[in-house]
Amino acid sequence: MSLIEYIPSFVVAALGAAILGAYYGADSEDRKRRRRVESLESDLAAAIIHSQPTWPQIVGIARTQELNATDADRCIRRLHAELLIGRSVELQPHRGLLEDYILERKRAEPFEGLPNELRVHLERIKDAVKGDGHLLDPLTAQIRELVSVYERDKRLQRRYTTWGFFLAVIGTIFAAYAYFYPYSK
Repeated sequence: MSLIEYIPSFVVAALGAAILGAYYGADSEDRKRRRRVESLESDLAAAIIHSQPTWPQIVGIARTQELNATDADRCIRRLHAELLIGRSVELQPHRGLLEDYILERKRAEPFEGLPNELRVHLERIKDAVKGDGHLLDPLTAQIRELVSVYERDKRLQRRYTTWGFFLAVIGTIFAAYAYFYPYSK
């Protein structure tokens, strides 16, 4: 009798379920967030065309979809880029409004997207240079790049952890099977 014939079907089913669970479970949070961001982008385009909302109203629309002002800003910037490329012709009459949103966001939150610990210190430095806050732009751009690398690494680490968990489950099932049903001729 070969080893393949000896392995009962429940072990194969458990291994298959663990592999499918790892595949679909690892990215489910990212997929849900991506769907919410895509929905927000289409909602913002419709809102801009029909009612020209203010920036606080746009943030309110984002919060109804469990997103924040940073996500709304990214969507506005994406809509602006599509307008400039020529993909979004229906937003052409509202180009100035999109640019106003971007400027208002930059004025209101110049250090958005940075960790809270850094924001406080950057605000103090901005106050110390008295109006020359634009001097901090290269520094904040560099910090944003570092934060995005950290976020990417964190996402990869989450994926590795999920896969490692499911591999540990598979190993435990196989060890339990080998312990309770030893192979003998």
